[in-house]
Amino acid sequence: MGQITISLPDELDTQLRGHAEARGYSSISSLVAEALREKFAATQPLNYWSRVSLVVQLENQRLLEALVQKSDAFEQGDWPRDSILDALEYGYTQEYSRGFQYVDDDEMSSSDAKYVIDVLDMYADLQFAVNEVGDGEFSKRTIFPGFDGNHEGKYMSFVRYLRSNHRFAHVKCWSEDANSHGMGADYRTMLARYRSARSLEKDRLQPLPQDAVLDVLGRRVSDDR
Repeated sequence: MGQITISLPDELDTQLRGHAEARGYSSISSLVAEALREKFAATQPLNYWSRVSLVVQLENQRLLEALVQKSDAFEQGDWPRDSILDALEYGYTQEYSRGFQYVDDDEMSSSDAKYVIDVLDMYADLQFAVNEVGDGEFSKRTIFPGFDGNHEGKYMSFVRYLRSNHRFAHVKCWSEDANSHGMGADYRTMLARYRSARSLEKDRLQPLPQDAVLDVLGRRVSDDR
């Protein structure tokens, strides 16, 4: 068993000892160990089956609301509730993946989500800049192409999710499904140029100059769709 020594402010030390005594902990160490376990657990992402459980609960709630409202939700291709419940009840583990295939087990990382948001934020800023110029042809070059559905499906789906929840809905896209079909730009290179251009601007509220926008756009895979 590992052992460490820590220093605490007097006030926190008093609170810690009082809490341990009031809650019946056998030692300060056991209280600290429990607090650390809870802290670590709280910062971990949900595991797959925890997410499945939440999805099922939300789906049940949606179906109950549909029943109350006398909706035809049951006729709209809902997941096969009976087979899923049977598999869970009797422990048919190999059937779980078939029943829950609508819950994606490939989670998006925080860094990937930030990347997509950064790309959308960049395009929002570029479109803001060209709108100030009022040049229609120039504006077309700042329309967001999207992500490739064949190779960047997670990114593309996240864009759809954000826009359907009224985030970045103002960003003009080539298509509603945000699928570039392989005709998107090199966004990472664009982001590097964009951050460099923005670092030279003292006021984010001011639109980027036209030459800066052109520099950010750089070489596009395709300027015309």
